[in-house]
Formats: sequence, structure tokens, C-alpha cells
Amino acid sequence: MSDTAPPGPALRLRRFLKDWPLVPLIVLLLALVAVLQILQPGIVNERWLANMVKFAIPLALLAGCQTLCMLTGGIDLSVSAVATMSAFVVATQGPGTGPAMTIAIALAPALLIGLANGIGAGVFRVHPLIMTLGTSLIGLGVLQVYQRTVIATGTKVPEGLAWLGTALIGGFPAALLLFIPVAALILFVQTRTGFGRALYAVGDNERAARLSGIVYWKVMIVLYLTSSLLAGVTGLLYVGLIKAPSLSLVDPLVLPSVAAAVVGGTSIFGGRGGYAGTIIGALILTVLTTLLTIVQMPEGARRICYGLIVLGVTAAYLSFLLGWKMGGWGVPATRGWGPLVAGVVGNRGRGGGGGRGPAPGGGPRGPPPGAPAGARGAPGAGGGPPRPPRPGGPPPGGGGGGAGGRGGGGGGAVTPRIVWKSVSPTPAHRHGGHGLPERTGTHRRPGSGGDRDW
Repeated sequence: MSDTAPPGPALRLRRFLKDWPLVPLIVLLLALVAVLQILQPGIVNERWLANMVKFAIPLALLAGCQTLCMLTGGIDLSVSAVATMSAFVVATQGPGTGPAMTIAIALAPALLIGLANGIGAGVFRVHPLIMTLGTSLIGLGVLQVYQRTVIATGTKVPEGLAWLGTALIGGFPAALLLFIPVAALILFVQTRTGFGRALYAVGDNERAARLSGIVYWKVMIVLYLTSSLLAGVTGLLYVGLIKAPSLSLVDPLVLPSVAAAVVGGTSIFGGRGGYAGTIIGALILTVLTTLLTIVQMPEGARRICYGLIVLGVTAAYLSFLLGWKMGGWGVPATRGWGPLVAGVVGNRGRGGGGGRGPAPGGGPRGPPPGAPAGARGAPGAGGGPPRPPRPGGPPPGGGGGGAGGRGGGGGGAVTPRIVWKSVSPTPAHRHGGHGLPERTGTHRRPGSGGDRDW
């Protein structure tokens, strides 16, 4: 009969929130809508909901770029420049070319910047923040030069993009025709494909991902190409919504896109998160913007309130849902969202020697008393000598057991081993620093001198 007391209400609530991390986000969204309705009765209606979703879709798409990049521990600050370039190019090329060719020309700069970001971050190991910031500045400079060459042609937003950005179909925004397939594709890639698992693995433990066979630079190139292409599509949709192309069209959405991903539960350190939470985060920030506009807050106070709410939601999420401790980074989330997590653990031998007792032809039982783990064991009479050190290799281990012993022990070197574990249904990671999975159990067979998994 167990003496363990049943979990209390607080613990059960905490476990529920860990298992269903989207629930508090939905509750927060509904609470903001309720406050909005109280401050201005009658504002929440079908028309307001359609407009809210219409303006939340571009933010959710840009936040999707950030979510994918943040799963690997990176970020993409070039999304606003890419979206602005695509929007401006499609508006200036529209009068002289067909719609399909116009869209293809507009997305070409997005692919070039994405390729540069992927090569810089994946091949040359430039930090994604620095790399994407640099390509963003270069892209905006090229856009200013391009503006001077087309200033006489004027701008015209294609009618198809204007309809997609502003029209309503049965009370629902027409932009949902684009957003729903794109969001479904992102969720499918994130949860059901090897590329999505590679993103989580790289963000959780890059070294383990490399040892498992993931080619890091290929993952990064495909990732930033996808992010830039998604940002370019967002720019085409946004220019159809605003109908006024400019050189700073999408700049106001850069930091909100990062905030939407963070509020939605994506860790900036990589390895955790999901696009479903990011979508709800974009809706929360859109409703929050409407709320601050209705109460007529000054711009300075509005930014202060906006930042405090974002930080508060993020801190609450990390503290109560992911189970982080304030004492340091050594205890990461108790339950992640990624389908797979890779980690590296080690086996440490205890020095080789004979078995339980000396036998004819057997050597000593192992290293002398008080010797540290991994010390060299003496060879048995019929055993081989201690393993000599290799240049650049691990420290030497013990020698093999004698012929009469019950099995000699292995060496004391730490042998890296990759452990893939599903973290959705399993408990907390507790091994090592941030991002390492829980270490598997070990068992030492008597006289074996080494550890093995069980």
C-alpha cells in the first residue's frame, strides 16, 4: 500500500496546463475581448471580428517565419524588408506585366535574401540575428535604388491581391483562402515531416543533431528559404490590404511578429513551440492593439503597456507552463512540444580487471582502492595490456580481464551516444544543461566494469 499522498488541486491544475498549453492563451484572448466589450459595448460584432481576423492574418504569417526560425534557436529580422520588397515590386511591375509574371518577379528578391541568410547562418556560421539584420539593411538599400528607377511608372496594386486582402466571403475575410492552406502546411511540416523534426532537434541540441546524421547547413538553407518565401507572400497579401506601397510598409510588424511567437509559447532558445500557439498569439496582439486604441492611450504609454503585457504573458508562460526555475538554466521545460528531442549522454567505464575473485590465470579485480572511475586496470595473466592512448582520442581505459576471471571491465572513456526521446508524452528533461534530455538509466552488471542502458 503506497503512502504517497494524492496530488492537490494546484498540482493537478499545473499538470493540466502543461498537457494543454493552448488553454491559457485562449482564456487570455477571450478575456481581452470581454474587456473590449465592456469598455465599448457593441463593438464585438461580425464586422469587427472580420476586420480583426483580416489584420491578424499578415501578422500570423510573419510570426510563422519567426516560429520556424526560433525552433532552431535563431531569428529572422529580414522578414519585414523581404515583405516590403515583394509588395513594392509587385505594385510597380503591375502596370506593365501580367499577374503571374508580376508575382514571380516580386518573389525573386525574397528567395535571394533567404538563400543568403541560409548560407550565412548554415555554412559560414554567422549568428542568425546578425546575418538577417545585415541582409535586411542591404535589401532596403537596394529597394531605395530600385525606387528611383521606377518612380516615373507609378504604382498599381493588382486587382487580385486587392480582392484577396479586403474582400469578404459570407462574412469571412477572403484572406482565409490563403491563410488556412498555408497554416495547415506549416503545422504539417512542423509535426509530421523529417524536416520539422530536424528543426526541433537542431534547436534542442545541435551537437546531438549533427551526430545523428542531420546535415546542419542543409536544414538552415531550407529553413531560411522557406521563411523568406513566406515573408514575400505576406508582403503580397499586406499590400492588397493596405493598397499603399511604401518603403516601410511592413516595418511595424517586425517586433510584433517576434512577440506573437513568444506569447504563443515558442522558446527563443529553440527546441520548443508550435505554430498553433503563434496563431493565437497573433490574435491576442491584434485585440490588444484595438483595446489600447479605444482607451485613447498616448503613443508612449501605449508602447509601455504593450511591452509590459508581452513580458508578463511570456514570464507567466515560462514559469507556470514550462516549469522553468528561477535558479538557473539547468532545469528546462518539464514537457516540450517537439515530437523528438536528441541528446548526447555518455557511458563511463570503471576500469577493467578480473571478476569476483582471482582465478588461475586471472588478474587483479580492477583498479586499486580509491582510484577514480576510469582509471587503468591491471591486466590479467591471460589478458591484454591496458589500451594505449590515441592521438586526439579519449583518455585511455582499463585493460581486459584475465582468462580465468569472470569478465574484464571496459575502459573508462566517455563514449558519446545519441538518445532520441519523444517529449510530448514523457516527463521532464532533467539531465545536464538547457536542452538536454533526461538521461537514461544505467545498470552495472557485477564484475563487468561498464555501464549499459536498460
